[in-house]
Amino acid sequence: TFTCGTKKNEIEGTGGCIVIEILERQEEVDDTEAAKYFFTDLAEANGNVVSEIFNQKVWDVGCLDVSGGSNETTNGNTNLIPRLSARIKACTCSGLQSIAPLRNQELLEEGKSPIVDVELAVARLEAVETDLLISLSMPVSEEGANANKGDTKTGLSSLFLEVLQSLEIKDWSLFG
Repeated sequence: TFTCGTKKNEIEGTGGCIVIEILERQEEVDDTEAAKYFFTDLAEANGNVVSEIFNQKVWDVGCLDVSGGSNETTNGNTNLIPRLSARIKACTCSGLQSIAPLRNQELLEEGKSPIVDVELAVARLEAVETDLLISLSMPVSEEGANANKGDTKTGLSSLFLEVLQSLEIKDWSLFG
């Protein structure tokens, strides 16, 4: 059982994985290309060939004021990371990656697909020279890709949205 915020999400036994990485900010990468850059970097690190990236988007996220976050921004767009105490750009995408080419790979259990659905968000923390990378990887059933995400407005699953909406940085000195 994975607990995020106040709601429980049953992902035990699914093979799903949530990873949060604190990385040096990639100044040379434009916001419009950041999600694709990190998605491709992840795929290459795993020996993968990226077939397609879906739903690439740049968002304005974080608190609108010091009183707290809201799930909506002033222009009506979804605020993906409302608990963040700074206004920043966040970049998201999703896509499929193959785990078949991994080195030293053991044979997959019968019925397991070598395809993984990856959702990725990059919080571009320019003030502290950091890119905060959040990814959710879920195995794809043998019947096909999980192309139908839970939220048509964002193109992201409800689980990944909940992870992002519960993200909060309590101590900014972590980045200094």
